[in-house]
Amino acid sequence: MTRSKQQAAARQPALQGLRHALRLLPRSLRPASHYALPHYIIIGAQKAGTTALDLAIAQHPNARTSLVQEVHFFDKHYPKGPNWYRRHFHTESENQSTLSRTGHPLRSGESTPYYMFHPDCPRRVRKLVPEARLIALLRDPVTRAWSHYHHETTKGYDTVTPQQAFDQSFEAQRLQNEEDRILHDPTYFSFAHNHFGYLARGRYAAQLEHWLEFFPREQLLVLCSERFYADSPGTLATVFRFLDLPDWTPPPAKKLNARAYSGIDPAIRKHLTDYYAPHNEQLFRLIGERFHEWTSPTGD
Repeated sequence: MTRSKQQAAARQPALQGLRHALRLLPRSLRPASHYALPHYIIIGAQKAGTTALDLAIAQHPNARTSLVQEVHFFDKHYPKGPNWYRRHFHTESENQSTLSRTGHPLRSGESTPYYMFHPDCPRRVRKLVPEARLIALLRDPVTRAWSHYHHETTKGYDTVTPQQAFDQSFEAQRLQNEEDRILHDPTYFSFAHNHFGYLARGRYAAQLEHWLEFFPREQLLVLCSERFYADSPGTLATVFRFLDLPDWTPPPAKKLNARAYSGIDPAIRKHLTDYYAPHNEQLFRLIGERFHEWTSPTGD
């Protein structure tokens, strides 16, 4: 990584935080009790289309997304407290206006794809919003891992080779003790855990099983990313029913944050396919459904 890239990478979180604070400032002048807590949370997965899904849901006349994309309250900003979090969602007056106009209440939600992977988020979410509806949008873990790797290296956050990135021992060494530190210190935010879990983030079953230790199965909707893009109206109809939203026909969803990456080297593809095979089977048993779209060797 060049020095200029290092400096740019270091500045980016601070600039994002400043923009976030400026957008939140007017809401800080009103009591936090005026704001609702979210009805739904898209918990992941990263690089699976969560932003597109969040924005597609928010097109519904009775749905609103959060003030900023990826609030990161339950992972990064948890020490700021629930009042800070509340100010990212709709007010009671907005809800009443929507209710009188449409006959149905307003549903607010947010999407932060790190939540699904973060070891303490299930407990934190359960403590503050135990009735929240949870949505997990899952992409073929092979193409997700490849996209994740290129995202991190393009942004300048990582410099390892693909062979290193997808080596289980190398990843375990990079993430060693990070989950323990997160669990024992609510103020600790792990850069390595957030950015470098290329293999671990695709082990979906283990992550969802952890969430189901805190939430009943009926509060969790698991979706296939490839199906969402192939038939977004059908997927959204399922989402709207899950969120108790009135029927509404949205326009087709568009892919967002998409980048053109080189194709996966055949050896790396085989390595990832073999690695994820048992984890995918574990997931399919857990949710009682198979995502046949993941068997295709094409489409990076």
